[in-house]
Amino acid sequence: MTDVWSTSIYEPFSLADADFRKQSQMLACLDEAKIQTVNFTALLGQNHEQFVSECQTIIGQMLDNSLYDISRRFAKVCGVIADHVTVKQVCI
Repeated sequence: MTDVWSTSIYEPFSLADADFRKQSQMLACLDEAKIQTVNFTALLGQNHEQFVSECQTIIGQMLDNSLYDISRRFAKVCGVIADHVTVKQVCI
């Protein structure tokens, strides 16, 4: 017989791909940039295309507020291309 408490307490941590350091760094960028509209399902889900799309949406919000350093850091943490951040900053 399985102990209900011992199995249920570990369920949130059972994701094989969960990278809590990465998630913490992403959240820190979102907090620093004061981004309030985030699709966390796409950002934390398993679908790579949705993840990249949501990252680009967030980076766009950061760029709208001229938060170039944070948007570059967020892109680096997420592993998405952010060359357009530097281009936009230089073109201003």
